[in-house]
Amino acid sequence: MTEVRNVDQLRAEIDAGRAGDKMPWPDPAAAPLGTDDEAGGASPSRQQVADAHRQEASRGVTSSDPAGRGPGQAWWIIGLTIIIGAAIATAPYLLL
Repeated sequence: MTEVRNVDQLRAEIDAGRAGDKMPWPDPAAAPLGTDDEAGGASPSRQQVADAHRQEASRGVTSSDPAGRGPGQAWWIIGLTIIIGAAIATAPYLLL
């Protein structure tokens, strides 16, 4: 892992999945990490960012890249939706 010097780098580490607690994908945060501190006029110090990095990224990485996984267990929902859609689309023709 690289040395994290600011909150943006820490957020990038977490979003990349290197903290081990989430999938490597960016979070659509309404208030990204560090925004509250900066809005209050007190940006976190390098030591605070280093402490947060140590707490977040010190765990072993257990997440994996979601690329290539496909819909997984959602196939039955997709299939059921297609069957119901076909039944609705053909119902008027069968009732005549």
